[in-house]
Amino acid sequence: MKKVLFIAALYPPIANSGTQRSVKFANYLPDFAWEPIVLTVANAAEPNLDKSLFQEVRPGTRIERVPFGHDVLAGEIAKIFKP
Repeated sequence: MKKVLFIAALYPPIANSGTQRSVKFANYLPDFAWEPIVLTVANAAEPNLDKSLFQEVRPGTRIERVPFGHDVLAGEIAKIFKP
């Protein structure tokens, strides 16, 4: 099976219509011999979280979460100006 990096800012547990498009597309890839590796944002501060959306993710899907750019930048700025 070939691997593909699937980059999606909106992916479960973020509740958004864009989330549905991303998860359904990634779920179909293995049917066509592509193994998706989903790269998405770590969503600790996201207000619209719905953990039940994980039930829609195909079992075995590899999901890698990274900090969103502005979260990283905000943390670095906070370190500089911390009293």
